[in-house]
Amino acid sequence: MPDGKPMKLKTWETSKNLVWTGANIFRFTMYAGVLCTKIPSYFSPGLYSLAENRPYMPKGSGADVCRSGDIFINPGVSSAFVAYNDATVFQLDTAAKKEKAGVPMLYVSMSSPCNFKKDTVLKNDPSAYVLFTPPVRKASLFSAKPATPKGLYRLEHLTADNQRYNVITVGSQADPNSNVLMCQGMGAWRILLILSSQETTKFRTYSADSGSGIAMPPYQPQTEEYVVNDPISTGNLNHTAIDKSGQFVAYPGHPRFSYKVEELGDTIGDSAPYLTISLLAGPTGNENHPYWYTNQSNMEWVGNAMERRAVDMFGQQFYCIAGTDTVANEWRKLPSDGKKYITGANAKSDITLEFDNTNFKVGNIQGHSKAVYTTNVKRADMFPPTLRGVQIRSRVDGKITTRHKHLRDARISFAGGDFNYDPTTGINQLEKADVKLEIAPFGTTEYTTVPISELSDYYMAPVWTNYYEADLSGYHGKSVNGWFDLRFTLTDKAGNKCVQTASPALFSENGTIGVGAIENAGMNFALVGDVLYSGSDSARVMVYDAAGRMVASATGNVSVAALPQGLYVATAVNDGKTATLKFVKR
Repeated sequence: MPDGKPMKLKTWETSKNLVWTGANIFRFTMYAGVLCTKIPSYFSPGLYSLAENRPYMPKGSGADVCRSGDIFINPGVSSAFVAYNDATVFQLDTAAKKEKAGVPMLYVSMSSPCNFKKDTVLKNDPSAYVLFTPPVRKASLFSAKPATPKGLYRLEHLTADNQRYNVITVGSQADPNSNVLMCQGMGAWRILLILSSQETTKFRTYSADSGSGIAMPPYQPQTEEYVVNDPISTGNLNHTAIDKSGQFVAYPGHPRFSYKVEELGDTIGDSAPYLTISLLAGPTGNENHPYWYTNQSNMEWVGNAMERRAVDMFGQQFYCIAGTDTVANEWRKLPSDGKKYITGANAKSDITLEFDNTNFKVGNIQGHSKAVYTTNVKRADMFPPTLRGVQIRSRVDGKITTRHKHLRDARISFAGGDFNYDPTTGINQLEKADVKLEIAPFGTTEYTTVPISELSDYYMAPVWTNYYEADLSGYHGKSVNGWFDLRFTLTDKAGNKCVQTASPALFSENGTIGVGAIENAGMNFALVGDVLYSGSDSARVMVYDAAGRMVASATGNVSVAALPQGLYVATAVNDGKTATLKFVKR
């Protein structure tokens, strides 16, 4: 313990009155429980009570001290049962009321068999104490922890056959002023420690995310793997099937999206997310528009590690538009407001669902992901196709990352199709969609179509459907900062469409334009003094700053005299020819 005492598992009699008064110095959290190695469905966390001593907690609540919890192991317990004891200790900055910056956290992880012949005090091995520095939280995604947590955050675990553990609370309840975070395995710990340091004031129930606003795919301790079996309802029992023995078994993970901890190359959340959607419909009682989307419809922003970005759902802008009418401006109101509108006398049938997400940064660059779905609700098929997941890895080392030396080193994998829901049977009629992928320099609209190949061996129904990989070896574009945007377009047979853009989506170290260099020169494009000359009165000239924002545009020539000092990229487009010039304004 930070006061010099050994950390122990104590019996009821020796621990029930123990109080460690380290308030205002350290924040200490202990997690403990018992699991059965012979019965994978038996997992009992919470045998240890836990508390976090925070200097800003109300005095008198008991939260300003850290008390040991209560665990009593009966003598003679089978060796099949294992007790575990994990703890974290943060040093606090009492003035700022948060963990001290740059000071490593003490992380302890111990386990022991339970087959004691008498009441036993288990002493931890000092070699199990590890200094661990949590990553810096991304302020664009996360806000500070609330002073008074709104509830206990439950984390779901999976058994060997991908079922959820039955969580049985035995013994004392946790301190109501503290958060509960439980996990298994070193791999899972490191990920969850990242998440627990990035909690938001908004969190979703039924998400296996401990309140961070980000939910990792379900962790499979037997294989030390994150099983990506559904980006919308990961681990949900609805996504199970009956096997030959009559047992419900969760869907297997997608072999191209699932991964081990060591395959993560980027910080979780440090990527532009993509939207996946599941639209379900029910009867409206209206003859003109007999069906509308129900509250069982679901959506999720999914990052490059296939993490579900629930926090982005709260930060997004959403609109449902029918012609020029705004039907709903909140996702949660789509079923109710939409049904009210669609059953009205003047309702229009052409529907657009627009999701606009600027609730993130990639590195220090402001991000922007947008998904637009269009359909006609008079059609029998009123369900646009959708992406199910996008993941970028390195072809060099297989790491999950959006950052590469060359664009050709990036393997863009994605899955999706047409999930045409039949309201009469409750089943999705799965069909292939026409798919197009385009790439453009960051912050521009100069999109180029990218060759894609379908790999039929990785077709997985009913969650993922068709799987594709893109080849960037033939694309030689450059951008002002090395970043590029991606745009996906999916169209089904009925004419329903999904268009998604992600910015910035992909980085190439060799994709940056050099100062003074002219790329794709097909015209006389030059900077003379403070004027950009395109060489043609009909050429469209656009100027972007280093952040990718358009700061000037005109036809023919453009004066840059009014621009502040800095790095800029100018692009001229005329008769299908494009010229790009990078320059510094001094």
